[in-house]
Amino acid sequence: MKEYLPDFFTNNLVMGDKTFPITVLDFLLKFCLPFLITVFLYFYFTHKTKKQIYKINFKNSSTGKLIYKFLKLIYLLIFLVLFWIITAYTLNMPIKGHLQIIYDLFNTPFIATGSINISVLTIILAVPIFVISSLLGKFISSMVKKSCDEKTHINESYRFRMEKIAQYGTTIVLMFIGFTLLGINFSSIAVILGAFGIGIGFGLQTVISNISAGLVIFFTSPIREGDRITVGGEEGYVTKINTISTIVTTLMEETIIVPNSQLISDRIFNHTYNGNEICIENFARVDYDCDIDKVIKVLKDTILRLPYIMPGKEPDVRVSEFKESCLLMVIYTDITDIKYKGKAKAWINLEILRAFRENDIQMVPVSRTDVRMLNR
Repeated sequence: MKEYLPDFFTNNLVMGDKTFPITVLDFLLKFCLPFLITVFLYFYFTHKTKKQIYKINFKNSSTGKLIYKFLKLIYLLIFLVLFWIITAYTLNMPIKGHLQIIYDLFNTPFIATGSINISVLTIILAVPIFVISSLLGKFISSMVKKSCDEKTHINESYRFRMEKIAQYGTTIVLMFIGFTLLGINFSSIAVILGAFGIGIGFGLQTVISNISAGLVIFFTSPIREGDRITVGGEEGYVTKINTISTIVTTLMEETIIVPNSQLISDRIFNHTYNGNEICIENFARVDYDCDIDKVIKVLKDTILRLPYIMPGKEPDVRVSEFKESCLLMVIYTDITDIKYKGKAKAWINLEILRAFRENDIQMVPVSRTDVRMLNR
């Protein structure tokens, strides 16, 4: 076939004053074409991996991003190795020797202390161990959660504790096994960390404090995921409890990141610690001249129509205080779920206003001054 091609393709490749021991045709077929195919495969597999991660709902998770970055790095390393092999094959260089050089380069330890040898290859293999351990930990936790959900007699506190123990216990055990298979001696790591700990201990005080507080929360369960709490003057739901911090979503759909140490040391209101049923209070100000028995009856009849009231529970209506210009009435109402707290309070206030107007009961504003003229 070469005899039918122009001399340009059959002559050795010349660049400037340097002549290479390869023809232009061989350069195109043995180097350029495999190189372009390798580049295409790199971008193809990177794109397919990204789509697959999106497909399994890992798009916005830190685990999905970590998996994608790791696989992208692996594809890049494979691309570089293939590029090296193509170059060596094109220039008639010993490929086996180059592969040995690559392996020795990746496997040469850059940290060698006692029985610990950490190389680039060790780090590359450690990443999938960490990711797989984390994913399996979450999978085991979801299985425990599903099993606990089927058993209605298990309380929320015990269920939450079992889920977290299963997740973190599985992750730690699998990481320990994986790192042991890589030849990493944990006893030597403990000695190194102990030496470093003296220098960095003060800098990590806050982190260690939050981790310790996270363990206390896991085992004692003062708060659980799904609880409605008030922390730092903000009320919201506990969305997720992590090792270092806890995510709280406020009633205005805002996200607060609360350090775990704050949840242990500060005063926290857990509105759902003993269940979702709560008691709410409303106030009403009436004139001193009104019929107080009629006021109490109207208030009770109004509250009993509340759609969120606890079945079998009657509202408790009391005269709370004798103000300067009015009687302060307080109404305590038991409702079925704390999630209706805002709606229930608003419903009660509106219906009290309507009921007082229908029954000619005079309400008194928050601030009112009565001036009486006395004839002497």
